Order: sequence, then structure tokens, then C-alpha cells
Amino acid sequence: MSDLGKDAKGELSVTNDLETAVKRADVLYTDCWPKIQDEKEKDKIASKFLPYQIQMKHLVAMGERGIFLPCPPVMKGKEVSFGVVKSPLCKNFEAKDNLLHVQNAIMEHASNY
Repeated sequence: MSDLGKDAKGELSVTNDLETAVKRADVLYTDCWPKIQDEKEKDKIASKFLPYQIQMKHLVAMGERGIFLPCPPVMKGKEVSFGVVKSPLCKNFEAKDNLLHVQNAIMEHASNY
């Protein structure tokens, strides 16, 4: 058992209710949709994932305190709506800049076990 969170401040929660989650969130972090070639599979993925697409209403609900970190590559119209990436809360380029450092930190921590 790891003690990574023993000095943590705040809380982490996981939910399927996007509307409720964004009202309390300071940070939204997304991942890319699966990349599928088959058209039937694409439609199936879209029907399951589209209700969780980050839209401007979600960033507005977070307020100015919010930060949105989409995982590159950002696919507008899929995991995010078209206008979201232009919001000042969207830190797309900053997220990409930090990705390598986060991955290195995870590998460093994992190598200690």
C-alpha cells in the first residue's frame, strides 16, 4: 500500500455525472477517444462518449478558478466541443509541455518499488 496521499490537500472524486462534477471541480482532465477505423465502431464509441464531451457550459460552471487540461492530441468535436480549446481555462499547450515531466515522475516513482 502506497502512502502517496498522506500529505495531500483537497479531495479526488470520480463520477459519471459530468454536470455535477464540474460544479465542484478545479481541474478537468480528459483523455482522447479511442481511434477506430470501422465506421460502425466509430458510431458506437461516439454514442457512448459524446455525453461526456467537455463543452463551454462545463467550463462556465467551473468559473474562473477552473483549469481544463485536455490530453493531446485534442480532437475538436469529439472529447471537446469546437469552442472549448479557445477558452482561457483550456491549458492545452501547457498540458502538452508538462506531459513528459509527469511521465518521467511516474517512472521514477515506479522504479523505487
